[in-house]
Amino acid sequence: KYLLPKEIIKAKASGKLIIFLGAGFSCLCGLPNWHDLGIKILHNLLQKNVITPREQEELLKTANSNDLELISIIDAHLKQKDLKNTCKEEIKIILGKYEPTEDAILLLKFLKKFDCCIVTTNADLIIDNSSIR
Repeated sequence: KYLLPKEIIKAKASGKLIIFLGAGFSCLCGLPNWHDLGIKILHNLLQKNVITPREQEELLKTANSNDLELISIIDAHLKQKDLKNTCKEEIKIILGKYEPTEDAILLLKFLKKFDCCIVTTNADLIIDNSSIR
């Protein structure tokens, strides 16, 4: 049995409980973090000959270890090459290959018990495709 703060219990009882899930939840589900997602995008684009090895190297240097910035830089670079939706499509391809881990399934089942609204800004569809909608 879990001990929940009284504010959560009160919010649930009044129908006002909203759960916010972020990138940590996606990582728990086995999805790549922002850095790894950017690297996977670059790898896919290189394999498809959309970018050259030199472009890949320059994009990595430009991002200066800023994980979120890397994806934005890749997207801007592709738009300059008139490949407007390429980054978005690569993200869909990469994230579409993942299934929730055992830990994520347990957490999803636990959250379902709250019978409340769940909000996320995640790019993946783990929550949308689960039975807790």
